Amino acid sequence: MAIFLLIHALICIVTGILLATKRIQVHARLFVLVLFLPIVGILILIDQIYVEKTQKSATKEIGLEKMTIDEIRYKRIDHNDSRDQDITVPLEEALVVNDAQTRRKLMIDILQKNPEENIGLLKSASATDDTEVSHYATTSMMSIQSRYEKQISEAEEAYRMLPESASAKRGYRRALKQYIDSTLITGNVLTIYQQKLKTVLTELMELYPDYKAYVLEYLECRIALKETDGLEKEIESAMQRWPEEFGLYPIYVNYLQVTLQGERIPGVLKRLKESGIYLHAEERQWFEFWNRG
Repeated sequence: MAIFLLIHALICIVTGILLATKRIQVHARLFVLVLFLPIVGILILIDQIYVEKTQKSATKEIGLEKMTIDEIRYKRIDHNDSRDQDITVPLEEALVVNDAQTRRKLMIDILQKNPEENIGLLKSASATDDTEVSHYATTSMMSIQSRYEKQISEAEEAYRMLPESASAKRGYRRALKQYIDSTLITGNVLTIYQQKLKTVLTELMELYPDYKAYVLEYLECRIALKETDGLEKEIESAMQRWPEEFGLYPIYVNYLQVTLQGERIPGVLKRLKESGIYLHAEERQWFEFWNRG
């Protein structure tokens, strides 16, 4: 903690000097964020400096990280015994085998190595009869949820303090989407965060009207909220703007499901087939699944 405070103090001093000498051209209020919201403030400052130095107009999104949570099926279990260091156990199988020692080693391994990537497995582990494994999993999920909520709280505060800052909007959107995609929240809580995400996406689309990723996220968000009035026209409009974008087809299918128009799904699949869009392996699997259906 002392080291962190020292680093934070040094960053604040350097930032203040750079702002005072006009070596960096960013809004002075960013210094307040750096001072009181260390992690989010510094990230927003870096993002803003990068944008200011690499573009003169805010017409194109730069440096946006695409955050996805991949399903990891296999993970290494480290053993003290050098003879079995190379053993790799399927996680789902390890959680159900009658081997308490293996399960416990597995849970410790998950806790130490990016538990955010194994939330689905942690949920399964929390429901096991092994009280120690269940405790590990539950504690880990509570810790992950707490971190997400802290990130959102800081990002939301930055968003309120700098309502015109594109960097603050992007940071807020990123924090919201990570939490929503984590599957840790459901029901009314999930709806609240989806509404917040829709709001900030609307603002980002106004700033970056040609940035496709925001449009797709916005459409997905409205479908998740079941706000379908006029949505089909927006989907069709997006398809005209980006005729080679595969991601619009699953969105269209989801829309037809939500609006109970399943009989129209074959027509969407036919359009995709006739579009000439090259499908990667996962995209082909999606198409084949719905085409069989």
